[in-house]
Amino acid sequence: MDEDNQTSDAGTGASKGVTLLIEQITYVLHPGKAPALVAAYQQEGAAVIQANLGRMIAFLQAEVGGLDEVSHLWLFEDAADREVRHANLLADPAWQRFAQTYGHLLVSRRNQLWRPAPFSPDLGKT
Repeated sequence: MDEDNQTSDAGTGASKGVTLLIEQITYVLHPGKAPALVAAYQQEGAAVIQANLGRMIAFLQAEVGGLDEVSHLWLFEDAADREVRHANLLADPAWQRFAQTYGHLLVSRRNQLWRPAPFSPDLGKT
């Protein structure tokens, strides 16, 4: 049971009636630029984006394969929550400055939306 007295679905990471959504944002960067983007996120970008998008699950750097890629994972209550939070992010002057300053490092961006499988670990609340 969670604090709202809802019973948890076995392993879904969500309470009954709640459909969590995980967004994976992947940036493909110009060769050798991943460390610069990771440092920029560490110094300022992560705080700005977290203030708007909420719960970051992970910020990931490629270890093998596409070494010029980074991904970050975000947890949302549902699609409506994600939409509102992204609108707030895009309207935030701090995010606009960050994106303008570091956007040139990116070759492309890919967003994927995921739903936890029924046996996924509990992700808690957003």
